[in-house]
Amino acid sequence: MSRYIILAITLICAACESKTLPIAVPVEDTVPPLQDLPTATATIIEVPTRAKTPEPTSTLNVVIELSNHYTVAGTNPDGRPPYQGEVSITQNGMWYDIVWIIGADTFKGFGILNERMLLVRWISPDCQGFGTASYTVEADGTLNGTWNIDGQDGQGTELLTPLP
Repeated sequence: MSRYIILAITLICAACESKTLPIAVPVEDTVPPLQDLPTATATIIEVPTRAKTPEPTSTLNVVIELSNHYTVAGTNPDGRPPYQGEVSITQNGMWYDIVWIIGADTFKGFGILNERMLLVRWISPDCQGFGTASYTVEADGTLNGTWNIDGQDGQGTELLTPLP
């Protein structure tokens, strides 16, 4: 069995009322500290999992440091044209605050790093769209990921490249 903490995080959006977004985070025997979050409730659940293939020894116990600023190139799940912009990632305790600037729009989210995976929940500028993203941190520092919009079919892609 794997243990997950299900967090209900309340995001405060300037354009609308606050929204609560769930995120599942794998945990060991203890629950991670929640004091960094303004409003959170947590429940631990146990989920049956298939046996994982062991990772190569070279990737175990590697310290991952994320850059602060990235360029982003992405595709939309609904076939709209590809997009480009900038992303900032700031560590805040065990959490990461993520801000995407795509044209005139600013998307915000939060995430947690689990080994080489950055797991993210995000909210749109008008607070009407929510979704998840997951990025693999590559050896060269790029983040290669996919994202989706809650309640919609399809999946977009993003490549975040660290700025010098």
